[in-house]
Amino acid sequence: MAEDFSPQQRRSTLTISIWEGVFAQFHGVLAGGSFVTCYVLAYNASNLQLALLAAIPPFALVIQLVSAHWLQYLHRRKPFTIITAGISRFSWLLIAFIPFLFPKTQALTLFFIVYAILNLLMAMAANSWLSWMADAIPASLRGRYFSKRNMICTIVGFTGYGVAMLYDHIKDNQSDRVINLFSPIVPEFMGPAQSIVFILLGIIFVIAVLTGGLLNVIYLIKQPEPPFVKTEVKDANNQITTIKMSLWAAFKNILKMKDFRTLCLVMIIWHIVNGFATPFWGPFRLRDLQMSLTAVSICDNILGPLCTIISLFFWGKIIDRFGNKTVILFTLYVTAFHPLFYVVSTPNFTALIYLDAISSGLMWSGFGIALLNLQLAFIPKHGREIYLAIYSAVVGVVFTIPMFIGGWVVDLVGERTFLSLQAIPIVLWLVCIGRFACLIWFTKINDPKEKPMVQLVMHLIMQVKEGFIGIPRFFMPKEDYNTLDDTNDESPTMPQH
Repeated sequence: MAEDFSPQQRRSTLTISIWEGVFAQFHGVLAGGSFVTCYVLAYNASNLQLALLAAIPPFALVIQLVSAHWLQYLHRRKPFTIITAGISRFSWLLIAFIPFLFPKTQALTLFFIVYAILNLLMAMAANSWLSWMADAIPASLRGRYFSKRNMICTIVGFTGYGVAMLYDHIKDNQSDRVINLFSPIVPEFMGPAQSIVFILLGIIFVIAVLTGGLLNVIYLIKQPEPPFVKTEVKDANNQITTIKMSLWAAFKNILKMKDFRTLCLVMIIWHIVNGFATPFWGPFRLRDLQMSLTAVSICDNILGPLCTIISLFFWGKIIDRFGNKTVILFTLYVTAFHPLFYVVSTPNFTALIYLDAISSGLMWSGFGIALLNLQLAFIPKHGREIYLAIYSAVVGVVFTIPMFIGGWVVDLVGERTFLSLQAIPIVLWLVCIGRFACLIWFTKINDPKEKPMVQLVMHLIMQVKEGFIGIPRFFMPKEDYNTLDDTNDESPTMPQH
């Protein structure tokens, strides 16, 4: 089927996919992150409701079980991806207008309903998009191509800082003028403090849809789709039949895959531990540490992404040299301390929050690449979408359970303290201890290329000492675009959409 997708179409896909990713990233930066946290906090959301906000995206991954099963019956993935991703991104128009059309009690409930639906749709789109890209980009180019695409998209994320700074400036200096300008749509029950927040965030969400969302859909429509290659066999009558895999058959196969089964178990434990603190990272900075949206955006849209870009230059080479498991263990040793940065921070001392952003940008990018490498190495090509969907669904579900427990407990404890610590800092302490305990489980992962961590540490020390880390060329050589051998389908680095 490779001849049905010409070199010109592949080159077009390489270019268009980067532009599609740019506008998807722009939409995601404005319609998500700290902006949606501010939106919910404006309703004085409880910790349990903050847990719901954090739990919806991972829980929505359950729908990938359905979409992965449907993909086996589709002849094309492009229409399915466009429809689900398009509706998901355009749903933010409704979220922008909810505060002005419904009272508080109804508005917050309606927001969570819409937010859940759009996350379900985006999870379905991500599954089909990943399958689409796996066939469209030659295996020999995927690592370099997606590194370049991810870096460009990360740079686009810097725009979130400018939008956050403009938000804070208008909120602090022009609120009365903006409220008067939009007074015809502001309901009487909404006070000035809520009004300015919902007006500015509504404008941001509308801009996200009409620029990033719309242009993303346009580029998806223009992007060529290769033939949907499926595993086929000849039956007794010499008729070609497409092999389909049921979810139950795939689940039983996973139980027989020792390496992948171990990886799933380890990641389930890891997500249970981290789930308790997940609802509080963003709200803690805005509400408890009283950081401005601009300050939070410096962490989320400048320092973190910038360090991610820097790290993408060398993590691939380090993984190839020392193994995926070694990199995973190294990054987890570092990030296990991150919850303590929040514990010791105060409204007058937030320097460690910026250090957390820098360290997270450097470490989590290496962890993500190494983890995905192991996933793709442990599962067969046939049924890949279903295996990954089962993994995402199981991990997503177990991730949400401790979120609700953490939110419920923090609400229950209230303002009471233990050893001079309030509920959220205690949760962060426990998560820190749990992360170190998880390292024992991560040592059980099998990686034939694993090397002793001390070699990796010494290598990093020497590189820093010499003041140089090998950086591959940012742009692919022109001849790489003509490399169209797609026979090897084992991808070293496939991205998240």
